[in-house]
Amino acid sequence: MIKYIVVIICLTFTIDEGIAQSQDSTKTDRFEYVFQISHLKSNYVSGFSIERESFTRNFYLHNEFNYLLNEKLSLGCYLGYALTDHVKIEQLGPNSFGGEVKTKSALFLGVNSNLYIFPLLVNQFSNSKFNPYLTGDLGYFYSADPEDDFEKVANNSIIWNVGSGLQFNLFEKTALNLEVLYGKDFFIRGGFNLKF
Repeated sequence: MIKYIVVIICLTFTIDEGIAQSQDSTKTDRFEYVFQISHLKSNYVSGFSIERESFTRNFYLHNEFNYLLNEKLSLGCYLGYALTDHVKIEQLGPNSFGGEVKTKSALFLGVNSNLYIFPLLVNQFSNSKFNPYLTGDLGYFYSADPEDDFEKVANNSIIWNVGSGLQFNLFEKTALNLEVLYGKDFFIRGGFNLKF
């Protein structure tokens, strides 16, 4: 009889420890880092720039730090980086103009949210490697003031984007993502997710 009691006590502690570790694992996996690259941020580049059409010229780097409230919703903040132009235009004649373009750094910062679609429908998709979602963000575009006689192509302003995305889960804590968004312009961005 004493042996059975000892075994039951040992099993109880083992099960409790397993549940605690599982809960701790769930808590630690609620944070997510997302890195994305986009190429279609042309509204921030001058039409006078000879590099406007350059493949490397229009990159936008996007970083998100998200907290997963539950399996359906996440909230977070983001920080982005891109290049923008400051221009100076001079009239050389009645119908001719000349100009100078300076490329400057620009920052995008704000808040974002994702609404995951499969958990809203049925549980049969819970083990799917694909995870579609609706996404939206609200933020601010900032570029330093230009030098004398130069003007910004894009002024500091509030920005927003709405769209949809798809995650493909490679491993338990790693995924690839692709988003289609509309805001100041239509663009696509993609990257990877890391949960921790």
